Amino acid sequence: MDRTDLLTLISNARTRLESALARLTPAQMTEPDLPSNWSVKDLLAHLGRWEERAVYLYATLVRGDSPETIRNEEEVDAFNAETLEMFRPRSLDEVREYERTAYNELLHQVETAPEEDLFDPTRFAWTDGQPFVNLVSVNTYDHYAEHMPALDAKLAEDREALRPPAVESPLDLPDYSGSPPGRLNPVVQLASEFLGREGRNIDLALYHYHFGAKSVESVLDVLAHHQNEDGGFRDLEVDIHAPVSNPFATEIALVILTWIDPPRDHPLVKRLVSYLETTQDEEGNWTFTPEVYQYELAPWFQGWQWPNLNPSCSLAGLLKELGLGSDLLHKRVQSLFDRLANPADLVSNEFYAARPYAYYFQTEWNFPMAELYRSGAVWWLIRQHLTNPDLDATHFIEYAPNPESAVAKRLPPDVLKAKLDQLLTDQSGDGGWTTPYDPRWRPWVTIRNLMSLRAYGRI
Repeated sequence: MDRTDLLTLISNARTRLESALARLTPAQMTEPDLPSNWSVKDLLAHLGRWEERAVYLYATLVRGDSPETIRNEEEVDAFNAETLEMFRPRSLDEVREYERTAYNELLHQVETAPEEDLFDPTRFAWTDGQPFVNLVSVNTYDHYAEHMPALDAKLAEDREALRPPAVESPLDLPDYSGSPPGRLNPVVQLASEFLGREGRNIDLALYHYHFGAKSVESVLDVLAHHQNEDGGFRDLEVDIHAPVSNPFATEIALVILTWIDPPRDHPLVKRLVSYLETTQDEEGNWTFTPEVYQYELAPWFQGWQWPNLNPSCSLAGLLKELGLGSDLLHKRVQSLFDRLANPADLVSNEFYAARPYAYYFQTEWNFPMAELYRSGAVWWLIRQHLTNPDLDATHFIEYAPNPESAVAKRLPPDVLKAKLDQLLTDQSGDGGWTTPYDPRWRPWVTIRNLMSLRAYGRI
């Protein structure tokens, strides 16, 4: 094993752990239904305490000192009991922050320690002939694997109550595409089974709202679990792990709001708008706070540069779609657009280069050059359809998500029909839609595709 192998093992195990945690609400995380009457919060404190101990061990050994030793099972049990006593009075947010900090400190040690410190069994006499990497593994990927069966069992039990209905729906569902009344369309049925297995709570909430009998408020209740005190959002963007608010997670929250049309005076909506009003800089950008970089972050976000049309134009476009945002907020974004908009963005095959234009002009609003760039986004989609087989239907429909969008209204009907046909055939055998990105995006892609297909009357 070398450092690359070690980091891969840690990353894979951590991804699985984070994926499981993302499917739980705060209320579920504090239920004492794990073995020994632990809650998920207790488990996170437990993992963090052992991660912190690994950090302590390495720092102590490098100084040339001898760490305090935990010698036997009785002392391990005492250490674990002490952890519960320390952390049970603390809030879930405090425990999650503690564990994430311990994990990131340990990960930093693994990334920066000399290789001999990690892999040479003679480097530290205190380890008694064992390489320090053994202490890393037992406090990261091996430790996560030890507790994943309990987490998986909890997820299975909690999911049963949220699982979408089987083929015979007890709901009086509309008759889509010739399906018998009360029977789910086969596309929806397959997707519902996939979401029941893999979906996050927000994906399931959207499913139940659009294909069941749940209310707008039920979606807002779930979405509220991702909203921070400052009004911004966390966790919704799979590639950003920090618990603090960030504009990309907040953009996903806005997308969700466009699909449920909530009351504009709802407290969640008002806090979201307040966050965007207060965190926008004078040039019209929304940027990362320093805390975002202290946690696991996808490489493309690590190097994100500002000023940038993305995510400013997508945020402003979604706000316009919802009729939200102050004149000053929109004036700043329009000024940013005037400075940075470039027709060259719409002549490449780069999906994300076209993204600011497709989102900014989804609604019918105008200023000088607006129609030029709106038409540019439309022609970008047409050219992708004709010349770029690598752009799948999921990506195409993201820029024309429903028949009322300004972009969709300008697309030739035969192009739109072809892409919707393709979207239907792209559904995988397991009921979800695939993605070239992290597979944790699949439930979000699946529910978005379902909502678009329904909006177009295809299911």
